[in-house]
Amino acid sequence: MAEQGKSRRRILREIQFMQQQTKSGEPINIKKMQEYLDEYSAIRQIIYSDLSIMEEMGAGVVHKKNGRYYYDRQSFSGGELALMIDLVCCAGYPDIKSAKELILHIKQMGNDEEFDALSHHEHLALRNKTDNLDCINNTNIIHKAIREDKKIHFIYAHADKYGKNILDKEHVISPYQLLWNDSRLYLIGGNEYKNAVKQSSFRVDKIYDLKITDQKRKLLANNNPFYNDDQGFDGEKYLNSTFDMYNSKDGKTTQVTFCIENKLAGTALDRFGKDIKLKEYDQEHMTFTAEIQVSNMFFGWLAKFTYGQMHIVRPKRIVDGYRKHLQNIIDKYDYHFSSASKSPNKWTDSVI
Repeated sequence: MAEQGKSRRRILREIQFMQQQTKSGEPINIKKMQEYLDEYSAIRQIIYSDLSIMEEMGAGVVHKKNGRYYYDRQSFSGGELALMIDLVCCAGYPDIKSAKELILHIKQMGNDEEFDALSHHEHLALRNKTDNLDCINNTNIIHKAIREDKKIHFIYAHADKYGKNILDKEHVISPYQLLWNDSRLYLIGGNEYKNAVKQSSFRVDKIYDLKITDQKRKLLANNNPFYNDDQGFDGEKYLNSTFDMYNSKDGKTTQVTFCIENKLAGTALDRFGKDIKLKEYDQEHMTFTAEIQVSNMFFGWLAKFTYGQMHIVRPKRIVDGYRKHLQNIIDKYDYHFSSASKSPNKWTDSVI
């Protein structure tokens, strides 16, 4: 029995060596493995026998025609691990403590050489992280509620003037999907209002005291612009129609036709999705139509472009709304600076 136990420990030690010291696709260095086994004093024949058994069992060991054994890690490459760490560092989610633990877990999936190389990524800024320690648990609960077709209850927070989250309103909603947007994770869910269900977005890092209720979810009506026959909610369409996750007041979309410079075709496809149809307008411009949740955030995004680069063609009420939005800003500036020229105020003083 003692000999059998020693054999088991030796095989486990061999597997540990391959995981830590061997790169996928490279031959296993038998001499180094002997040194690593140390106390087990394994001769080459015993190691080859162990590797042969592992190959038969499909444990990731492969014997090539050149007489050498190779270890196929059957896991992530160093580049894939580095990418995952970069994503954790750059996202505003989860909190710093959880992010550091997650990075450590990712590093441990590589061998020793990859672990050391990935340690460089720890020096990347873990920026814009939330202070909500329940983020990862919230994500798990939301997925569970969606699978079980249940509503959820939570308290939503808002930031005070010092940037600290203050618990605010309670919500009971039907969860539909989790969506990433601008390094933040959002929950898209249905709010019941006046016998109708309207979709709303919530930042997951601002959700506290999250619980699954006994109430069954209510899905969007099939005439809702974001209803999807297969999943009940079309997340991609929702992302393409919203700006900084701000909904229109009624949650509805409007078909808006744009005229853009040819060189902005990539911007249009990135923003509104590859399903939009670009049509030639003249030698320098194209037109396309997209469904938009019209809001001030949409107008703010459009204001990044000159009229010649991108402008709204129709409908007229949206054109008029955009002009009114811009005119209101101009009027405020005119009033501000005309008043300041007569009597300086706190706004001009603070700018100066």
